[in-house]
Amino acid sequence: MGRILIACMVFIFSLPSMAGRRAKYFAVYSQYTSFSDLLTDSSNNRKYLSAENSLNFDIRLMRIFVLNLHGGQAVDNQRRFSGAGIKVDLPGFFMLGGSINDLIHRRKRKPINTSFGYKSFIVQQQGQGDRYASGRFILATDIMLGSFFINLELGLYNQRGDQYLSTAAGLGVEF
Repeated sequence: MGRILIACMVFIFSLPSMAGRRAKYFAVYSQYTSFSDLLTDSSNNRKYLSAENSLNFDIRLMRIFVLNLHGGQAVDNQRRFSGAGIKVDLPGFFMLGGSINDLIHRRKRKPINTSFGYKSFIVQQQGQGDRYASGRFILATDIMLGSFFINLELGLYNQRGDQYLSTAAGLGVEF
């Protein structure tokens, strides 16, 4: 029985298609996000949305798909949020210089990893009992420093009908 188990393990880990499974499955990072109003309404009044701090936990589901769980609060303590999202790793850097096979076989071995994703939020305003949903489309870049990484994100954030450009930076570790 032990020989069969060892043979199965050697077979599984020697397959080139399984190389992505030996990658790291989890990442934890903190992030600081700031917002800029895009003035999509006709009043031309800029709306201020305070910056926020968040803690993110990524779980690699399959080769290029990552589940993101996040929570945090605004710097001025006016809102708290939590939610989930999905990120998809893009081959190469902005799809240049790499193929899908490069991504699968050598993922995270390049110093830069790029992904596209969507994060959804449930937001609770301070002093108000109501909660509302919001979302953000993101383009993220991770600059790998061994097991540590610097995370940079550019996003489009929608909150109660208002559109904001979001920029984020963070530090994290994968394991």
